Amino acid sequence: MVKEIELKTLLKFGLIIYPILFYLPPVFITFYYGSFNLHFFGNVTVDFNASLQVLIIHSFLGVALYLIVSTKGFSIYYRVKTSLTYSLFVILWFILFSFQINSYLNIIAYLIFLVCISSYRPSNLTFLVLLILAATFSVVNYSRYPVVMILLIWSLPITAKMKLGSITLLSIVFLFTMIYVLQPLRDGILPFSNSYYGLSYFFQHLSPIYLSAFNSLDFAINWARLISESIPLLRSTLGYDSLIDEIAREIISSEAYDLGVRLGSSNSLYTQLSGLIALPISLAILYFLYKFFTRRIFSNSVLMLLTLYSPYLVRRMFASQLQEIILALILAIIFTLTFMILPKKQRPC
Repeated sequence: MVKEIELKTLLKFGLIIYPILFYLPPVFITFYYGSFNLHFFGNVTVDFNASLQVLIIHSFLGVALYLIVSTKGFSIYYRVKTSLTYSLFVILWFILFSFQINSYLNIIAYLIFLVCISSYRPSNLTFLVLLILAATFSVVNYSRYPVVMILLIWSLPITAKMKLGSITLLSIVFLFTMIYVLQPLRDGILPFSNSYYGLSYFFQHLSPIYLSAFNSLDFAINWARLISESIPLLRSTLGYDSLIDEIAREIISSEAYDLGVRLGSSNSLYTQLSGLIALPISLAILYFLYKFFTRRIFSNSVLMLLTLYSPYLVRRMFASQLQEIILALILAIIFTLTFMILPKKQRPC
């Protein structure tokens, strides 16, 4: 039996309200006090114009993504698949994604996992196993994302029915859990021990996100370089280095860079003239793909990817997400063709 999860309220909060709530405080602070300084392996002085630019570009992007997915509705249509074969299938791809073997293998395993699980949800027992594995990998690989991903996907049938006020409250609780519980566990330390507590630790944890966003306003980059981040293999084909590494080399000290500190990429790069060219092109690509590829397995994948991306919209450039969506389309086409050939009983998902 086909079931439905409507993500309209979740996406409205994640893509529109959350970025505004995150970047509105710097606007208020700079409006009243003129400027403030940020420090985290680097420093930047933030004024009102800078904080307003960051708020506007993230708000615009969130609204644009919301409007694009609204063209086909906000619902994921799925079936529950509880067979042992399917459970082992999704667990296998989750493990392959979680092991840091090869970046290309990791992304393919991640997308195969999401493409399948967005249209065929496994049993609650399988989700529990996935959560235990995710918690283990968060300690081994120093990454919280697997835990965040599994919790978000598992809870979708419940959270999708919540009202905006409840989602806002839940998001605040979730944010504090990520900072005060998952972050210490990722570092192999018990929560609320050593220096992992207090309000100062909360702001210290958010500083890298703000630092990356405000420093990216002045990072020189051409529009073709930005587009290359959106298309699979195009960056390496054109011979560009990792954008995250380039930003880190310019923003943080050489000592911190050599230690492996990275701030990630930010949508603030789109505030430049090159970004104002690249962003509409990237959004047009997404609109075309989402509008004209009508298979449910693809639209489900896009909605799932954007739901998972929404908490990271404030800290991760959209180009990376578009690259994942394009790869998800390729996988959805492969799965569709495979399903047309294989007998129903032999299909893994």
